[in-house]
Amino acid sequence: MSSTAKKILRQQAKKQAGQRAASAAARREEVTRLIDGGKYADAVDLIAELVSDKIVDADLCCQLATCYFMTGDFDRAGKWIENTFYYNPGHLGSRMLLGRLCLMENKIEDAFKIFEYILRNYSGVLTEDDRITIEDSLFAYYRLEEDNIRKNYPLLAKFMDIPPAEEPDEGDAASQNGPDGQEEAPAPEESKPKITVMSLDDIKKNITTAVTGSAKVIKDSLSDAVALGRETVQEKAGEVRESVREKAGEVRDSVREKVAEVREQIGSIDSGSIKDTLDSLKERINSAAKAGEEEAPRAGAVSAFEASEAAEYAPDEETPETITGRSIALTAKLRLLNFFAGAHYVDGNIAKALDFLTAALAIDENDEATIKNLAVVKAAKGDRDGALQLAAQLPAADLALLYVINHQ
Repeated sequence: MSSTAKKILRQQAKKQAGQRAASAAARREEVTRLIDGGKYADAVDLIAELVSDKIVDADLCCQLATCYFMTGDFDRAGKWIENTFYYNPGHLGSRMLLGRLCLMENKIEDAFKIFEYILRNYSGVLTEDDRITIEDSLFAYYRLEEDNIRKNYPLLAKFMDIPPAEEPDEGDAASQNGPDGQEEAPAPEESKPKITVMSLDDIKKNITTAVTGSAKVIKDSLSDAVALGRETVQEKAGEVRESVREKAGEVRDSVREKVAEVREQIGSIDSGSIKDTLDSLKERINSAAKAGEEEAPRAGAVSAFEASEAAEYAPDEETPETITGRSIALTAKLRLLNFFAGAHYVDGNIAKALDFLTAALAIDENDEATIKNLAVVKAAKGDRDGALQLAAQLPAADLALLYVINHQ
């Protein structure tokens, strides 16, 4: 190859690398915009595309963890925080998110240790937003854990403006003794002012209000409040018990009706309805594949199914590898793998159906449709225990699935 040809190839490679970098940068900016706008599901899909293109780093892992955290998926959030530390053990954003995650999972001491570590090692780079995040996260624990924070987390105590513990004044102690050094009798209880600390906002403003009162008045008021509360609680308890009985009866009746409907639906399935379902399935497979190709176009990518006789639905011509290798969105891959698994299951090819569903589970181990379909296939193979274990992973009990597993 001549030097001119090599130079042209190098220029082309450099140009393509620049285009890929520009595309990645644009998509990363879009991820940030989606997260700022609260569109976490869309951000997750876009991040998944970047990861599938081997574009991944600590910041991207932290953004994905943030999406899962904001949508309440704390397990996945924790896993992607761990991935962040794989790429950058000192990533500040992930440490902040880990502290908030510990608070959400009621791991209060772990959260305090993390924020104490951040204040010790990152105080010079903390932004105003970072400081506001720490303050907002720990606001509820100001009074509940004040002594603990003051004693064990000095930097956190200083950050939260927790005053040091009060020490007895030696002068005050000496003044309580008489001229001969003997301790004087305490003043009458009625003559001592009583100090009441106000609300949390008032504490932060360092405001205290002196109030006087009689211990007897306080005791009588407290007794009256307790008596009133006891009567109210007893009355409410009776109402709650009655309401629970009514709701329990309604739930039992509803469950019985749903079970009867499921049995009737399963008993009414015949070969004709299965054929109609397959015909509809073929159309959806072609549509899903075509839509997936349009969502994520790639130069030189393998073409998706076309609505033509040459690309007519043919389950035996597709394998899990050919589908996972397509340049389409991950959600489209999941749909295709489940569709082909269903076709093979109806045709009696249980082993092939299992292969497609296993590949789908490797893409997303928490996808509910894949878990349900895999449970049915395992039950068909005689692995009833495995099927029940999969059904137990679902967020809610699926009576139809349990009925199918028990009657395979």
